[in-house]
Amino acid sequence: MFKLATINGGQAGMLRIYRWFSWLLLAVSLHVSGVAAEVVKLTLGYENRTVYPYMTGAGPDVPPENPGASVELMQILDESIDEIEIEFVRYTWKACLAEMRRGKLDGIFNASYKPERRDYGRYPWAAGDVDSSRRLTTRTYRFYSPEDKPLDWDGSKINAPDYTVIAPKGYSVVNDLKLIGIEAREVETTTTALRLLIEGRADAAALLEESAEYLIDADPRFRSIEAHALPIKTKPYYLMLSHQFVDMHPDLALKIWARLAELRVTSLPALISKYQGE
Repeated sequence: MFKLATINGGQAGMLRIYRWFSWLLLAVSLHVSGVAAEVVKLTLGYENRTVYPYMTGAGPDVPPENPGASVELMQILDESIDEIEIEFVRYTWKACLAEMRRGKLDGIFNASYKPERRDYGRYPWAAGDVDSSRRLTTRTYRFYSPEDKPLDWDGSKINAPDYTVIAPKGYSVVNDLKLIGIEAREVETTTTALRLLIEGRADAAALLEESAEYLIDADPRFRSIEAHALPIKTKPYYLMLSHQFVDMHPDLALKIWARLAELRVTSLPALISKYQGE
């Protein structure tokens, strides 16, 4: 009797140990599964006005349909990386920069490279410089002026004694012009700039080519405005990520920039063509 009880007790003890290990393995499995399935919320900010064809609509809301080529590219990015879930918010461009610096935004687009912006967030980086191979897109700035008052621009300077140049507020071209000795007065929007040109209140406007051409084609008032053949500058634009996000998710940040570089080649041309009606 005593021997049988000892055997049964040993078997019972082994059974308890087996069950304990089974529960432990299950708990570890569930924990690992939960970690693997963790999704990082990525809050991206972009400008709250139309910058055609990259973003459409005005105000804080994201249009449910045709929000712009850059926004749609980010939506494709969201679908292609399981570890992220993107939420979009819209502010003025200056507010986008400020909110990313605070860490309220995890990133912003479309951002050209300016050295001082490295205080606000991070660009894709390689060999000590911004990595243009991982850019989001490339855009061109041109001068626009009334066709009956052509601008004498040689690609590096304006050959006129008195002229008034305007540009949308917060755009990097303002600083580009300042570096070559041209002071541009900042106005609210591209539409504002075009209106001031036809009213004779400015001689030239430094504008993003795609946005200006879209508005000129869409509004008969602006048909007398033409672009100068020589560009002011052609430059790459990027998805910037906040310092806080990159510090917390360094590998994921690299994955996002790498995937975006792929999508720029495979998906962006078709998106831009859709908005340009090609």
